[in-house]
Amino acid sequence: MDNITRTKEMDLRSSDYDFVKGLTDGATTISAGEVVAEEEQIGFPLADVAINSDYVLITKASQVKAFKAAEAIAAGDKMFWDPTANKVTKTSAIGLIPCGYAIESVLLGDTYVLINFNGINQITVT
Repeated sequence: MDNITRTKEMDLRSSDYDFVKGLTDGATTISAGEVVAEEEQIGFPLADVAINSDYVLITKASQVKAFKAAEAIAAGDKMFWDPTANKVTKTSAIGLIPCGYAIESVLLGDTYVLINFNGINQITVT
């Protein structure tokens, strides 16, 4: 097996969270921390999900470590999920999905930001 390190897009850091359950189809697998769109919400599983398997997506949590765009972020900045870059950003743009707000300030060179994650009933920016 190849030793490949994959960066998690999201990682749960709090014990309080909301979730939805789902079932993968015959061709889909989901990696732990991979952001998935489920109807009008986004979320991420805590563990890898195999083909034709039940899964739980975390859709809301007070603390989530999120892979971020190359930008400085201030605590309180509204955050958006960029499904093309697979990162959160503070920049609102068409096609991005609101996903909470930053709960810490981070520098341009930092890889992650701690956010209050809310992927429930989010509508893509148009």
